Amino acid sequence: MDRLRGYITSNMFSIKRMIKMARVLTKLLLTLIVILFANQSFAEKIPTLTLKDIQDLQDLEDLENGLQDGKEAVKLLRLAAEKGNAEAQIMLGKIYSKAFYGLIGVPRDAKEGTKWYRLAAEQGHIRAQFWLGSSYDFGNGVPKNHKEAVKWYRLAAEQGDASSQSMLGHHYSSGEGFVQDYKEALKWYRLAAEQGDALAQKGLGDLHKEGQGVPQNYAIAHMWYNLSATNGWKYLRTFRDNLSKKMTSAAIEKAQDMANECMNRNYKRCGY
Repeated sequence: MDRLRGYITSNMFSIKRMIKMARVLTKLLLTLIVILFANQSFAEKIPTLTLKDIQDLQDLEDLENGLQDGKEAVKLLRLAAEKGNAEAQIMLGKIYSKAFYGLIGVPRDAKEGTKWYRLAAEQGHIRAQFWLGSSYDFGNGVPKNHKEAVKWYRLAAEQGDASSQSMLGHHYSSGEGFVQDYKEALKWYRLAAEQGDALAQKGLGDLHKEGQGVPQNYAIAHMWYNLSATNGWKYLRTFRDNLSKKMTSAAIEKAQDMANECMNRNYKRCGY
């Protein structure tokens, strides 16, 4: 508490950032307690530690100083992980992985992160399967291997994970990991796009724009680019706007109406 007061008085943190840190640290501590003691009734009463919380932590200045007990927390997580707790294993994977470099004072170790992802993935943890696939896809902690990446993506995708479905769509579209198959790419992109996955929506836009696996249709491509931009990929507005130059005013209006209808239907059965 004295350290926190010091930060405030020295203006190293704004009040808003301090509140954010306190909120996320509380969630992290409670999450560790649940993992260690597996108390389900208690777990149901605490706030969930989300990916955004972890990203919030990563963004805070002087994080290592503000988390003196960070390494001790990792030791507690490791104890649970070594006993086979999949949630603890994937949390360690995230902490050590490249994507969460510097989290709670622990230096990046992609190989160590991938080790914990694998242990959780082998227990059937869906998100661990995605992250392990990603490790192989981009060569983080393991040699790059698209076929191995696809293997883990598929396991998670078949259980409904949108990110993995989207990556399967990408691999079928690009031909990385197996023979190029636009029909299969379309299938997996659709499954992910219906869950609001922006990458998959962009992929569907590409397929319809180029007429790959489906008849070429600029209006549907425009719709998917528009939706993907709305869901976070703002640079796709450029894709959409460039495509608009090849379309009539009526076709653009139709595409915009389709995008609105698609959002109202929660992305289900849009454009087909």
